[in-house]
Amino acid sequence: MLPPVDRHLIDTEVWLHHRLGQLGEHPHERLLRQFALWHQLPRLRATAATRPLRPTAKFYTTQQFTQAQTFLTWLHDNNIAPAAVTQADTDNWYTSHRVHQRQGVRGFQTWAIEHGHLPRHLVVRQVVFKPGKTITQQRRLALLRRYVTDPTTPNGTGDNPTDTVPLPIRVAVCLLLLYAQPLSRIHCLTTADITESDTGSGRELFIHLGEPPTPVPEPFAHLLRRLAAEATEAKGNEQGWLFPGRLAGQPITYRTLSDRLRQLGFPLIDARVSALRQLVLQVPAPVVADALGFHQKSTARQVAHAGATWNRYAVGNHNT
Repeated sequence: MLPPVDRHLIDTEVWLHHRLGQLGEHPHERLLRQFALWHQLPRLRATAATRPLRPTAKFYTTQQFTQAQTFLTWLHDNNIAPAAVTQADTDNWYTSHRVHQRQGVRGFQTWAIEHGHLPRHLVVRQVVFKPGKTITQQRRLALLRRYVTDPTTPNGTGDNPTDTVPLPIRVAVCLLLLYAQPLSRIHCLTTADITESDTGSGRELFIHLGEPPTPVPEPFAHLLRRLAAEATEAKGNEQGWLFPGRLAGQPITYRTLSDRLRQLGFPLIDARVSALRQLVLQVPAPVVADALGFHQKSTARQVAHAGATWNRYAVGNHNT
């Protein structure tokens, strides 16, 4: 009878209100309160009104707020008023703090500059990330072959397989290895994202990750059909989650899916980075971004890290 609510939004709201209640003695409590209540929460609520928030939404929001508080505390400790911050002060912050702190504070600094809380002449530095580790193409294909064709895993003491890998885990691994999809997106897929249509060569399966829908090759298509059929028949899964969780009407949680893959020894981050780089080496980065639901900056960055030349590809509609 109650209207649906976004669990990640509720968790974030509770965290922010609890954190704000602890700021009574902070010299910049009013500014932090404005940032949380006038900027962060309205943006989260607007996003939740159009689509479910990803499990990482709370993490990014809390990191932004935490680093904003750390930055303002640093200003107070150095007797610097926010309105009197110089470019040298912000550069000093960037050189004396870690990468995750520099990245986390960008949202607050940009908002504070736009609303006149920090001087408008300040330049917010772009955080440069390392390219990241990758696995070889041979290992990526070997992992894909193992989870598509062999539903068993080694027992840890030899090559003899023992435990059977559940079908949902096999499908999640293939989505990551083939399409570089993050777990935060995989666990929220629904059966409506899986479609099948007639083509010149017969019936072909498609998965809707971006625009246009992406074709699914065999034999992975066979696994995806099986999982979609099981999800459709599952009790308490009226929403059609492709990876239904233990609670009725809820998908499997991000943490549960991540933990299961890590227990198998699967290289989550390295495999996804490798898959995305291989994709942008084969197809122009803007095409990959549109088809698989990535931001074009993300795919363009991987092009540079892969040493390809697709970064000269013109962005836009090339159908005409």
